[in-house]
Amino acid sequence: MVKIGQILDSLKGMLDTYFRGTDMARKPEVVLGNVALVDAVNTSTLQIRNKVIISLVNIEEENTLRYAQRQSFLPAQDGNTSRLINHNPTVFLNLYVLFSCPRDDDKYRESLDYLSTIVHFFQRQSVFYQNDVPELGESEDIERISFELYSLSFEQMNHLWGVLGGKYMPSVMYKVRIVPVKDLPDSPSSLIKRQNVQIDNKP
Repeated sequence: MVKIGQILDSLKGMLDTYFRGTDMARKPEVVLGNVALVDAVNTSTLQIRNKVIISLVNIEEENTLRYAQRQSFLPAQDGNTSRLINHNPTVFLNLYVLFSCPRDDDKYRESLDYLSTIVHFFQRQSVFYQNDVPELGESEDIERISFELYSLSFEQMNHLWGVLGGKYMPSVMYKVRIVPVKDLPDSPSSLIKRQNVQIDNKP
């Protein structure tokens, strides 16, 4: 099962490490959080102010990559015959992730620098495999994840921030494509090793 929280947490760690390696005088902390709560005045939401916030704003299924196959041959326990099993097609997910940089008014320039750094990070590498992200190795169902800059029109942007219930702040959105390994009940499919065929020779 694809764990969205694990993917975003891995992303947070990679981006935070990248910021630490820059020559910025003031390096931001990267956090997972609901950007819609930035303006709320309470102890928990104040913890995400003046930081780079990663927020999940939408999830969709990638139907163009959906496998039509619903049956696979799996080896039986005796190792000599195979059995046919039914399973649902693999689900491919697209996550729409918003990177926001809410800063105090006197630090607006820093927000823009943070956004530039985020874009540069994904420009350097936009596809990640399990070898690139150790945390993803814990989830054997993920083959790779890729990041694509997703541009919003002014109308879409207005609608998004209206749904979030806040005023626009410096931000950039990425479409995250998750390519999982096909999920089967047992082991990977194999060919039929032996098939018994009875032929009736009667005239």
